[in-house]
Amino acid sequence: MDLKNILNKLSADIDEVTEWADGQYEEFFAPYFRGQVKLYERLKSSEDPITDQELEWILTDLPLDLFTVTEQLSKLKVSQEVIKHSIKKREREYLQSATEGSETKRKEEAAALVADDKLLVTVYDSIADRVSRQMTFSKELIMSAKKIWDTRRADGTLMPEVNTTKEATLPDYDMSNIHNQNLIRR
Repeated sequence: MDLKNILNKLSADIDEVTEWADGQYEEFFAPYFRGQVKLYERLKSSEDPITDQELEWILTDLPLDLFTVTEQLSKLKVSQEVIKHSIKKREREYLQSATEGSETKRKEEAAALVADDKLLVTVYDSIADRVSRQMTFSKELIMSAKKIWDTRRADGTLMPEVNTTKEATLPDYDMSNIHNQNLIRR
C-alpha cells in the first residue's frame, strides 16, 4: 500500500476540512485564547517578568472569558448532537424504505448516505478537543498567576508602607536636654 499516494489523492479534501475546522475555531473560540501563550512565557521569564496588571487580567478577566467559551462549546456540542440525531433518523428512514438487496447491503448504503454528516461530527469532536485543551491551559495559567500574585502580596506585606504623598513630620529635639525628650525607638 502506497500511503503517500493515497495521502496525495486525499490532500485536497483534508486541506478543505482542516481549513473549515480552523475557521470555526478562529471564529468562535480563538479570540478568547489569544495572547495566553505570551503571558505564560512572561510568567516563566526572569528577564521580562509579568506585571501586576497582567496578573490581575489573568485572575479576573480570563475566568469570565472561560465562561463564554463554555457557552460557545455547549452550542457546538448541541449542533453535534442534532447532526447525530439526524444521521440516525436518515439511516432509519432509508432502511425502512429500501427493499432491494440484503440487510447488510442496505445498511452499507445507509451509512454511505450519511458519511459526510459523520465526518462533520468527527470534525466537531476535534474542535471540541482543541478547545478543551486550550481551556485546560488557561486554567493552569490562572493557577500559576494566582501563586505569583499571592507571593507578591505576601512579600509586599512584610515591607512597611511608606507614605510618599506627604512629608512625615518629626518633632524637633533639643539635644541639650535629651533626658526630658521622648525618643523614637526602632
